[in-house]
Amino acid sequence: HHEGMGWGGRADADGNDAQIVKNGNCLNAPCEVWETRYPARIEEYVLVPDGAGPGRHRGGHGVQRIWRCLAPITVSAHLNRTINRPWGLYGGADGGNAALLFQRAGDPTWRTAKELFGTISNGKFSNVVLQPGDRILLRLPGGGGYGDPLERDPARVRGDVVDQLLSVEAAARTYGVVVDARTLALDAAATAARRQTLRRIPAPRPRGGGAPATPRRG
Repeated sequence: HHEGMGWGGRADADGNDAQIVKNGNCLNAPCEVWETRYPARIEEYVLVPDGAGPGRHRGGHGVQRIWRCLAPITVSAHLNRTINRPWGLYGGADGGNAALLFQRAGDPTWRTAKELFGTISNGKFSNVVLQPGDRILLRLPGGGGYGDPLERDPARVRGDVVDQLLSVEAAARTYGVVVDARTLALDAAATAARRQTLRRIPAPRPRGGGAPATPRRG
């Protein structure tokens, strides 16, 4: 199985979301295909909020998928970018990390493969066995941003906030764009002031691109 990651921002466009390979722009397999071929139920399938590298053209968003095992399943993994984040270019920020986490049935704690199975790597291992009721969380990295995030069109930043791809806090911290958390209105005057303040901060300025280390929901 291959999952889709965020591709890097470009000189003229944002990076693609949830893309597996660049040849043909292949995207992800639908949940229904997964559930007809494997003894697992998909409980979450989302683009990772705050996981794309900020930039004048931001990186694409990786996906996060959570499975619940319905029968014993043997898992092997070859996952990159769990430690080193995808790089930004020309002032763009790095994208968010990948992660692979596990829950035992009845235990709300998410654990790494090292913690649960004693593997050498959290992202590369073979033949670990999960039981019915266990859960798997796979999060793919976001692409690195291209260009200075403070040069991004504020309306596009607000659009990502409205689409729940970017938090209000990350919009202000990394793009200098102020969006009202209740009305989602763009505050142009506050944005101009915030960007002026950020431009006075010596490099590196506050950067984004880091999705949460653990999922928001148990």
